[in-house]
Amino acid sequence: MMTTRPVANAYMKAPWLIFPLPVWQKLHAYVQACPVEINGFGLLDKIGDDYLVTDVVILEQTAGPSHVDNDPEVVAAYMTQLLQQGDDPSRMRLQWHSHVNMGAYFSPTDVNNINRYPGTWMASMVLNKRGDYEARLDILGDFRVNAPLQVAVRTSPEPGVAEQARREVHDLVRTEGVFRRKPVTPNVHQ
Repeated sequence: MMTTRPVANAYMKAPWLIFPLPVWQKLHAYVQACPVEINGFGLLDKIGDDYLVTDVVILEQTAGPSHVDNDPEVVAAYMTQLLQQGDDPSRMRLQWHSHVNMGAYFSPTDVNNINRYPGTWMASMVLNKRGDYEARLDILGDFRVNAPLQVAVRTSPEPGVAEQARREVHDLVRTEGVFRRKPVTPNVHQ
């Protein structure tokens, strides 16, 4: 039996697993909507040392209070669908699941599932309904290494908010060394 050991190096920063806000909300909506465990996958783009989750999906599955089973044929059909849509099925490198109301940690069953993954690397995440989570990256070669992943949610302002902020910064902030027109002074009545 192969075992994995977490990378422990004080000089190494943990990579980020980055979720755009709508993807993060979709992930949590799946977890909240299911009364038992639920499993899903995510599409990842590697950006430098970090990983951007561009979408999360659930597929047909059988789930219970402490287990989830995916049909390999359903997973293969989804990967074929990605290919037919012009997407790269090898981007499906995030496996996530909920522990419902239990702690968010990688159980021995979870680690066994990770060790059966056929690719060379994958990211995994365990969540629960309270919003707790744990994420990790596994490199699956001749020897196996795993490292914790930091999770970040990327938020960006709505277009109207961003435009209003740009106008106010332009009008009210003087930046040294940069020529700008004089800021507008609010009209104050005494």
